[in-house]
Parts: sequence; C-alpha cells; structure tokens
Amino acid sequence: MMLPSDIDKDILPLVEALNKGGIPTSASCSGHNKRLGYVWLEDNSVLIIVPSANSEKTKRIVDALTYFGMRLVELGNYPDDT
Repeated sequence: MMLPSDIDKDILPLVEALNKGGIPTSASCSGHNKRLGYVWLEDNSVLIIVPSANSEKTKRIVDALTYFGMRLVELGNYPDDT
C-alpha cells in the first residue's frame, strides 16, 4: 500500500508499521505538540497518541476517555509532557 507523502513525520513510523502489519489506516495527525495525536483505522477505530502516562494532564484525558467507554492500551513510555 502506498502511503500519502503528507503524513506527519513524527507519526509516520507508526502508520507504516500498522499498514505493513495488515492494519490499514485512513487518516492520522501527530498533534504537532499542541494536542493529542491520532491514527484513524479503516474499520473506524481510532488510536489516540497520549504523550505521557505520568502527567496529570494525561490522567485527566484518560479518565475522560474511559468514562465514554474507550479502552486504554499503553504501548510504551514517552517523555513527560509537562
């Protein structure tokens, strides 16, 4: 699958890995250090990129997402977003 050339470079490795692994994507945004990043999958699932599981800001975001029935899966540790 040929990926568009305008995918944000910060999220490109994730988008490539998903597509190569048989999980087709349809849209993505890295967040540009201003908001959460995301990868939209062809099955209409959305992966939300949370910068740090250790910050208070992220804990509030996770609480809000889980309140609305979204499931959190932690994939790795990232630099603090403070």
